Amino acid sequence: MSLQVEIPSGSEEARFDASEVVLERGLSQPVVWRVLLSLRQDDARLASLVDCFEGGQVTLKVLWDEAPLGPEGVAIGAYWSRDVAEHLVVEAHCTALKPAPSPAPDPDPFTPRWRVHHDARNLLKLAQKLKHVAVVPTWVQRSLEKIEFAPGDFTSVVQDGLSDWEFLLHILHQYGVLGADAALKPPVLTGSVEEAPGQWLVTWGSKAAYEKLNDISNREIDFTESDETKPEHGYESFLFGLEPFSQGRDASRCGLVAVSGHLRRKRKFSTAVWSEWTGRDLPLFTKEKQRFVYRVTDRLCFAQGAASTSTEARISWSTRMEVLPEGGVVAGPRADLNFRPWFRIGTVAEVTPNGPWIKVQLEGFEADYDCVQARLQSPYVGTDGKKGLHFVPEPETKVCLSWSGRVHEPVLVVGNVREEESEHPAPSVWIESLMTEQFADILVKEVGEATVESPLVLSVQKETTVTATGALKILGEDTFDMESAKAFKLTGKDSTQVTSTGDLSLGSDGGVTVSAGGDASIDASGAATLSAGGDAKMDASGNATISAGGDATVDATGNATVSATGEASISGATVNLN
Repeated sequence: MSLQVEIPSGSEEARFDASEVVLERGLSQPVVWRVLLSLRQDDARLASLVDCFEGGQVTLKVLWDEAPLGPEGVAIGAYWSRDVAEHLVVEAHCTALKPAPSPAPDPDPFTPRWRVHHDARNLLKLAQKLKHVAVVPTWVQRSLEKIEFAPGDFTSVVQDGLSDWEFLLHILHQYGVLGADAALKPPVLTGSVEEAPGQWLVTWGSKAAYEKLNDISNREIDFTESDETKPEHGYESFLFGLEPFSQGRDASRCGLVAVSGHLRRKRKFSTAVWSEWTGRDLPLFTKEKQRFVYRVTDRLCFAQGAASTSTEARISWSTRMEVLPEGGVVAGPRADLNFRPWFRIGTVAEVTPNGPWIKVQLEGFEADYDCVQARLQSPYVGTDGKKGLHFVPEPETKVCLSWSGRVHEPVLVVGNVREEESEHPAPSVWIESLMTEQFADILVKEVGEATVESPLVLSVQKETTVTATGALKILGEDTFDMESAKAFKLTGKDSTQVTSTGDLSLGSDGGVTVSAGGDASIDASGAATLSAGGDAKMDASGNATISAGGDATVDATGNATVSATGEASISGATVNLN
């Protein structure tokens, strides 16, 4: 039995004797193997091993009696030992990233991507879209799920030029400013050996988070029993050092803090105890004082030539556990990513007349992930958000979009981008479809002359009043018609005049009444006609006059009456009363 490392060499897998094997697990870092191989520089296997390293990814397995002692790793470096002659140090990471599941071809997790994430109702759903980068375990899911994006049906989160790895760090960094529970942070990424072997795991970097979740007792390690009773516990000694960490609740306060190291020496090795111990995800907590263990380093040293009745006894096993002081936290994702606000130009793909959302297609984004739900903005929306000014960009037109970069806030439509010369010079307004307006009272301080160059049809569905404190004139250069389906009444409290330089006719299928508190006058340079299907009546408190340069006619199916307190006169070339 021996401690060996298996590394592919050429077309075959080569076995190398290992003098020392180190397995390091720590929060905010991958699971790492560091092995010391007994290898002479004239070893025939060395040339093929170099070819293997130069040819691409190299895997590494640590074996004891043909059985693996832990997860397989990917070699990230190799160098000759400076301390031990004819020994090669190989370091391998056991925490890997998978390619994205879509779209094809599958991009590398470190390749910049441009895509829009839909159906991201909360931070958990968004993080789960990146499960190929890191797994969100059950003890983290509920906390992320509580951070909801409103309204969820229309939430679009834009990944604009960040790789999947950077984007996950980006949204985890925002976790702390999205209304998260103060105790449940910071979130950190760490290599997993238990929950998701060989993958990155989202977990918490503070003791307060596990106290909040009542999860400390499940993570306790107990070395309180005597070394004689539990020889696998070994002997305890203490180390001390300084390391850069965030101290306390405020993650922006960084500096060197005291970190104690609990070293267990001369632990009795067995594959069963080793597997149980190294198969636990961090963090761990000490039994007696519940200290926060954020990093564990296990070291196996194998004495190749030592004589012993027990091969396992030739292995020296020590464990170093690094413990944070009370209140210390492991720093979360780096903060230099910030919120990444941006402006972009897109093409309107889909609209609804009442808004408040439109769908906009972004150029250069991945197919099927290139449309963003954007919220319309308005300079005024009334007292309840449903009124005010409402304009919706037309489909296929260009719009400018703005986004704060905060994942819980919507993308906003700044406005249309004009690509063609305007039909009319500025300032101008041209609405191409039916426009709905509703006002309370309107006060116009001053308005100049209004000219309408097209036919004008004004249709009023209810009672209408036009009031002028001064003179009110309606002038027409051609025919002027006033028509009513029911009674038509023209009233003047002082004098009332109906005048025409040509023929003048007042007619109705029903009765016609001209009534004035003062003089009433119908005056025409041509013929003047007052015609009614019922009664025709002209009544004035002053003088009543019908005057025509041509014929003057008062015609009624019923009664025809011209009455005045003063003079009543009808004059014309021919006067007809019927």
